[in-house]
Amino acid sequence: MMVSMRMRQWMGTLSVVVLAGILAACGSGPTKVEREPGHVVIEMRDMRFVPEEIVVEPGTQIVFVNMDRMSHNVVAGKPGDRTNDAGFRSPILGALSEWAITFEEEGVYDYMCTVNSHHLSGMVGRIIVRSEDNTFQANDIKGGRADDGELVG
Repeated sequence: MMVSMRMRQWMGTLSVVVLAGILAACGSGPTKVEREPGHVVIEMRDMRFVPEEIVVEPGTQIVFVNMDRMSHNVVAGKPGDRTNDAGFRSPILGALSEWAITFEEEGVYDYMCTVNSHHLSGMVGRIIVRSEDNTFQANDIKGGRADDGELVG
């Protein structure tokens, strides 16, 4: 059976479209952020945020890096909180992807991973933002406002 020239052209076009779709679905690799001097890194590793709690000064960039093979995110709140109106929310981060946020105001910022309910397995953390000369206790300030986290790259 002889394949017509028109059929060959159609099959070639279809092959290119399918290949382009597959490459697009794979993505271009992990998302990286531009790190500022003095940044702090929190890793997502073994279904935990490491370290789980940090203390930083206002204006410090915090970079979350997913070191797991599974996807994670970073969402403001604690297990049991409604997250529809969370103060901050990262996109879903694949393996080795990064996301950064900077808190300008002092406060206590709890966060968790809500992907597949990882927070129910203990994937939670806390960021305490305070000036070096401020000695408030973690329970003295409830909440606060953060600048939106931004993907760069």
